[in-house]
Amino acid sequence: MISYGRVYRRVVYRFPGALTACLRNLARVFLPTPTSVPPGPWGERVAARFITRQGLRILERYFRVPAGEIDVVALDGQTVVFVEVKTSAVSSRARGLDRIGREKRRRIRRAAMIFLRRRRPGAVSWRVDAVVVEYRLDPRGRRRVESIDWYPALFPID
Repeated sequence: MISYGRVYRRVVYRFPGALTACLRNLARVFLPTPTSVPPGPWGERVAARFITRQGLRILERYFRVPAGEIDVVALDGQTVVFVEVKTSAVSSRARGLDRIGREKRRRIRRAAMIFLRRRRPGAVSWRVDAVVVEYRLDPRGRRRVESIDWYPALFPID
């Protein structure tokens, strides 16, 4: 992948003058910036690293079925842990746990049951956790983790 700096240097060399400003603005629009990765996948990577540091072993990330999705599936001893990750900016009004409503819980429960049937048929215990990642943008536009909150056993699966 070509970085912004390399493209900009090529543009300046080839097209000096007023055209450079136009091309520089186009490059800013179409080339990825530090925050071009959506916050959701970024937060899921941060949460997966956090969970690993807490001693859990990641079994799978991004488990998706038509019935629902699970961001991270981990193993805590013999317990299968389904982790829902919510990422938000510190300045946003809707905080993490507020965004896990009844419908979202139902979809997580369905996806968890499908995962257990397909991948872990002998699993004895399981739970659903939530990890809330809050970030702040630094002056260069990069996300910086402000806080990570872990809520074990968010709700029973039945």
